Amino acid sequence: MSVDGIELLRKCIDGIKDDLTTFDMMKEYLKDEEEDMYWSEEQLGLIDIIGAKPWLMKTAIEFKSFIRTDKEIHCKWKSYK
Repeated sequence: MSVDGIELLRKCIDGIKDDLTTFDMMKEYLKDEEEDMYWSEEQLGLIDIIGAKPWLMKTAIEFKSFIRTDKEIHCKWKSYK
């Protein structure tokens, strides 16, 4: 979501303050979208600093580590069944 989209979402949330359930859900959605936007901006800044190739290598290593950890957890969970 873009900065403009987040600003629009904030305005929409202001209009639904009377519906507490929807208001709370939308606040959580806004928080998640803001975190995603900040993460994306951080990654773009990192690319500017270290370059695209090193960033891709770093990201691939982190992803591979995440997948391996996920598989290890899954295998351990299966053994408990």
